[in-house]
Amino acid sequence: DLVQQILTFSRKAIQEKKPIHIVPLVKETLKLLRSTLPSSIEIKQSFFISSESDVVLADPTQVNQVLMNLCTNAAHAIGAESGMMEVTVSAIQVEEGGDGQFRDLSPGPYLCIKVSDTGQGMEPAVLERIFEPYFTTKSVGKGTGLGLAVVRGIVTSFGGTISVVSEPGAGTTFTLYFPIDSGSVQDDIALKTVPTGRGRILLVDDEEMLNELGKEILVSLGYDVVAETNSVEALAIFRRQPEDFDLVITDMTMPELNGMDLAREFFVIRPEMPVVICSGYSEFLNAQQSEALGIRAYIHKPYTISGLAEVVHKILQES
Repeated sequence: DLVQQILTFSRKAIQEKKPIHIVPLVKETLKLLRSTLPSSIEIKQSFFISSESDVVLADPTQVNQVLMNLCTNAAHAIGAESGMMEVTVSAIQVEEGGDGQFRDLSPGPYLCIKVSDTGQGMEPAVLERIFEPYFTTKSVGKGTGLGLAVVRGIVTSFGGTISVVSEPGAGTTFTLYFPIDSGSVQDDIALKTVPTGRGRILLVDDEEMLNELGKEILVSLGYDVVAETNSVEALAIFRRQPEDFDLVITDMTMPELNGMDLAREFFVIRPEMPVVICSGYSEFLNAQQSEALGIRAYIHKPYTISGLAEVVHKILQES
């Protein structure tokens, strides 16, 4: 994790820039945070931008990393006391010859994300150093000090900038600016279609809700799906009918047999079997390791419908 953050900070990490809608991403991030934060912290969200204009050219995973970092910091600033975190999304126009936080930005429309909290705020001496690599106010063992340095590195790599306002006892507000990608998103929407197909897929995920959702998505794309929440039972199903399946999609972290253990068993029975592994925990496996072990594809959770559709279609076409 530390190495990946350093690579991101130095802008040498591989970025997948594509047109993304920010408002749904913000909503999903806050929904996830709501389940992990104490009820004493109120979360407010406001959107002052149309669904056609909230598009930026960026890496969705890294934008999510930025939002999670800022929102988690806001929660830490509030602490055990009652307080409020507010996230707003709006649009602004940067004019030629802008000053202040806009001096490094090219003229044009920008998407503005504000993350505010009613926490303890920061002293001026701390405020001046928060974007320095390895600077942290947290105790030993509770932070690398790379968080906000990485945040700024990510935002600037997408042509944006970040500013902060804070006063002791008066809370903190971080403001992100991303260039709105109004042109290419229209081309992307016009040209991109979700590929469908035919084939029988064995889907394995121990989380029942995700298993049902994955099955629903794949069935809507035209595939015949056998969904199983128990990895041992999934192996038994495959043993009985190994030639009946065209593809296996399995979660990584599961009790008894994890995704890699399950894949190895499949390969013993049918060495050429196409297997895709899904995981939200990149520390367990990465794309290079997957390929070396014979896995056809590795999908980060949460996956999108189009992303899943493209991977499945490509593998079945190749097979």
